[in-house]
Amino acid sequence: MTNSDGRPRVAGVRLPLGPTAHNGSVDFVVYLLILAVWGLFVGAFARLALPGKDPLTLLQTMAVGLAGSFLAGIVFYLVSGGRAAPGFLGALVFSVGIVYLIRRRRGGGLTDPGRRGV
Repeated sequence: MTNSDGRPRVAGVRLPLGPTAHNGSVDFVVYLLILAVWGLFVGAFARLALPGKDPLTLLQTMAVGLAGSFLAGIVFYLVSGGRAAPGFLGALVFSVGIVYLIRRRRGGGLTDPGRRGV
């Protein structure tokens, strides 16, 4: 049976249209997990792109990947006027730049990661 507004009705109770089993908090948690995996993925490839061992933890690698993705998104938005997205390659380029800056800050260079703990 349906109401006058077209919504289904069971035992006198109007049923909602579409999936509304949750209030959106699950979507947010899934979004955060996807962001974490994306950051780890991009950050890991950024570390692999430069020779030498980088003393970064998993959280630092994830942060490098997320920061590179964020900066690439801002630059691509400004350059293209909002018509293009950076994708993986743009995020990777910016993340490699961040890893290089971390190495330089630690006293290293392109092939030498520098000292740990600074």
